[in-house]
Amino acid sequence: MGTWMDAHHFRGQPARYRTSYAKSIFILLPPIALTISPTVNMYGFEFGTDKIAHIFQQGYSYYKIYRRALAEGATPEAATAKAVRWGQKSERTFFGTLIAGVYSNGDLAANYVGLKFYERLTQTITLGGNARAAVLLLKDGLWTFNDGVNLKNDLLKPFISDHLNEALNPSIFTKNLGLRWYIRRVVRKRSCAQWFGRYPELSKSGLEEQSRALRLWESEDYGFTDSEHFITIANTCFEDSGQESFVEGGAREARR
Repeated sequence: MGTWMDAHHFRGQPARYRTSYAKSIFILLPPIALTISPTVNMYGFEFGTDKIAHIFQQGYSYYKIYRRALAEGATPEAATAKAVRWGQKSERTFFGTLIAGVYSNGDLAANYVGLKFYERLTQTITLGGNARAAVLLLKDGLWTFNDGVNLKNDLLKPFISDHLNEALNPSIFTKNLGLRWYIRRVVRKRSCAQWFGRYPELSKSGLEEQSRALRLWESEDYGFTDSEHFITIANTCFEDSGQESFVEGGAREARR
């Protein structure tokens, strides 16, 4: 699915944005910079296409762990927690920090909603207090699509949110090679003015509140990991110069 998102010719163009290597925050890690996923806007939410791959790939790994734990006698809550712990471990190792120097809360959110996606295929689940009917029903020994589910608007849409946006749901970057310092510098130099030019109403308190709201998904723990070393729009773009002067300067820069 990630490959399809990266390669499909969508009717609406431009469909994707991919930063250049020279402007990448991973210029210090060329192998990672060259594999950065493009950004898309899906159902009004912006995120990297790698999150779609996480939903379908790691989400399915979560689902297998979950089902195996249930078969061994675990409660649904304990089975879910076991899958989340596996995701956190994988994010610290072969899917995150160890390989790319990044521990992504956005990835963990994508993994978690992937579990929910697969769970919902065959059974009704509750999301945000609302029941979501199973996508498939077993009729005469055959799986068939549930006519009561609008596949266009209700198959994937309930699982897409700002939790997948790493600009709002921050990652933890390793301090090795001065990566944290460099990323903060690049964000301040290249991104802040564009953010304020596009969203002039942004405030530090509003951004901080938005990020806090993403620590749970539908009031459920998806494994968000806190850190004193987050690099966010709020703690990077509002430093020193103050909100008002930076917004004005950002707007001038955007007009150029």
